[in-house]
Amino acid sequence: MSEVTYNTASYAIVTDTACDLPSEWLAEKNVCAVPMYIHMRRGKTLRDYVDVCVPDFYITLAQAEGEITTSTPSVEEYKAIYQDLLAQGYDHIISVHASSLLSGSYGTAVVATRALDAEDKIIVMDSKTVSAAQGFIVEDLVASRSADVSFEEAIAHARTVREYSRMYLVPAPGCSIGHNGRRVTGLRGKTHQLLARMSGTRELFMLDENGGFVRISSGKLLVRLAGAIVREMSVYSHEHGPVAYAEIGSGMPRDLAMVEKPMNTNEFEKRRIRISNVCAAAAVHVGVGAIGVAFVPDGLIGALDTNS
Repeated sequence: MSEVTYNTASYAIVTDTACDLPSEWLAEKNVCAVPMYIHMRRGKTLRDYVDVCVPDFYITLAQAEGEITTSTPSVEEYKAIYQDLLAQGYDHIISVHASSLLSGSYGTAVVATRALDAEDKIIVMDSKTVSAAQGFIVEDLVASRSADVSFEEAIAHARTVREYSRMYLVPAPGCSIGHNGRRVTGLRGKTHQLLARMSGTRELFMLDENGGFVRISSGKLLVRLAGAIVREMSVYSHEHGPVAYAEIGSGMPRDLAMVEKPMNTNEFEKRRIRISNVCAAAAVHVGVGAIGVAFVPDGLIGALDTNS
């Protein structure tokens, strides 16, 4: 967990590891990242970013046998973190979480805030997204704090970033996810996995305005699905101007490179901010080899590069 150890501003920033921002960057920018949990066979539990190196975990996941499950930080964990930050002298806390339709992290943070009777000091934000798009919101708050923007103004701008962020995802081959972003299991999941592997078909999802995954296309050629994402970016750019984007992947750089082929177009202006590794907990559900893109109007987000 990235810990805030000193008061550098009047407000602290908390998030969960579903933001897929590099742990080193989070620590450097004084952002507290609370780990999701991965439950392996034989009762072994791992904490995202703490007990696992995310890229190495993809290998573990690919070789794992039996069901792997995930869970969110507890109410008590959030209470302890918030109490510590307030004790350090922060006037306010903004806590940004993965979509409440995809994770229970937002809900437990809300319960923790109420248990502390601290709703006047702690704002818990449902990002209504996940991964790099959630990361955009955190990056924006970091930029606002660095520029000495007030807490209220920073929250308002972060909500605007949330409103305009978009995310598209292609899960790993043979992997299907539901509206809640979790892998489809049981007989239905096994049947889908078998049919998908036999046909070579993969699915393209987008996050809707409520923060749930919606399937919008499918196909056998990954480059065509990547092309569909880029076309969506082009349409979006013609309406909102140049876009900043992050590529998202879980362990297959060759597949992720497929995104770059259709990006080689002059149809719209774009700037890549980073390549994000899917956190270990999310990889359990989207599989090894998932690829995606998150983007936002470039003018809305500071010139941050979390690869550096």
